[in-house]
Amino acid sequence: MAYNFPPATRSITGLAATAATNNNILDSSGGGVATDLSGYHTATVQIVGGAGISSGQIIFEASENGTNWVSLVGREITATAEGQINGAFAIAANANRSFQFAIPNRYFRCRISTIFAGGTISAWVTLSDDVTPQLINVRNATAGSFASLVTGSAAHDAAASGNPVQIAGVVRTAIPTSLVANDTCRLTMTTNGNLVVRANAEPENSWLVTTGTAALTTSADAIIRTSAGANIRRRWFCSKYYRC
Repeated sequence: MAYNFPPATRSITGLAATAATNNNILDSSGGGVATDLSGYHTATVQIVGGAGISSGQIIFEASENGTNWVSLVGREITATAEGQINGAFAIAANANRSFQFAIPNRYFRCRISTIFAGGTISAWVTLSDDVTPQLINVRNATAGSFASLVTGSAAHDAAASGNPVQIAGVVRTAIPTSLVANDTCRLTMTTNGNLVVRANAEPENSWLVTTGTAALTTSADAIIRTSAGANIRRRWFCSKYYRC
């Protein structure tokens, strides 16, 4: 018979109302001793900022030997600021923020890297032997910058701009001559917004012999259209012959 046991947890109350640089605010003794994660895999930390804070930063770090430390990548799980964190960052006045880490190292700490001015912070942490997936979020700093990525750089009926991400196309009434092999190229559209799908031709540049009829009485070549020029090829799509 199999049993499903709930994950083991350990809750720690860290330093309260502290502002000075410290090796580990998760150590309630104030000695800055690193938090030993032996037997645990996940840490969830809550940081509360007091009123009046004008500056100050914290950083989360991990180590195998308790001497050599590296900055730890984690994620903030506060609803209003959810996303990836890494390196030192500020805690504002009256902040109430939560962070989560999947930690493979033995030691863990939350260090005040820049002294807090005008106020203090307090910390709590819960350790768990449950394995929490490490999620990395892709996000933009502002809604405006996000909108600019998904709406394109040129509006409909405006001059084309930017590098091709746009899926519309560009209206052409002349064949471009600067394109070479392996170039990126915008889709070609007609002046009424139709995508050109006929190979190697824009409707505005299709040609038709309109000089009337001419009798072919010998085997000599008869020129009906001159060369199109560099990088441009003529394509013959249909002909009509009359035998009289």
